[in-house]
Amino acid sequence: MSGRIWTEAELTTLRQRLAEGVTHRAIAEELGRTKSSVNHKAWDLGLTRQAGPRQPWTRQELDRLEQIIASGATYQQAADKLGRSRISVRGKAADMGLCNPERVGAFRRKDAALVAEIHDILGDCIDFKGMNCLECTAYLNAIGYEVSNSWVHKQISVLGPNYRRWARENAKRRRSLIMSMRRRAAA
Repeated sequence: MSGRIWTEAELTTLRQRLAEGVTHRAIAEELGRTKSSVNHKAWDLGLTRQAGPRQPWTRQELDRLEQIIASGATYQQAADKLGRSRISVRGKAADMGLCNPERVGAFRRKDAALVAEIHDILGDCIDFKGMNCLECTAYLNAIGYEVSNSWVHKQISVLGPNYRRWARENAKRRRSLIMSMRRRAAA
């Protein structure tokens, strides 16, 4: 077991806050512990909520959810304000049609001309500039293409096995260079 031992005062606070319906994340912040630590201790003490019938949404909660999402808050922020889980808030927002279609799957929706242009840039980055996948992603974002690392990784796979191999070799070369520089600095 690692970490701090729970004090009686912390255990009392944990029991009180859970009884009040405070989220594990908020309790963790209050106690200066990780959310995982609070989850495990609540489980050990048998204080976790039993899975049962879901709590129905009230009209006031639905109205408040609509206002919170309209203000631009994330699902986690809305969940914290409403005392519900992020998954519950995301599902209810989708049911109510409050999801932003521009945000959902934005990395997947790219027209063919843009993808072809990005493929050319990726080929140059890997072949001539000696970049790895992460560096390609950072470069593309820096020049104005909004892409994720996982999307870039998939596109490198689409380019073919040689590009995947070259990107891996570039990453190995970069790590080797960094390690040799650290060894020189330490000596």
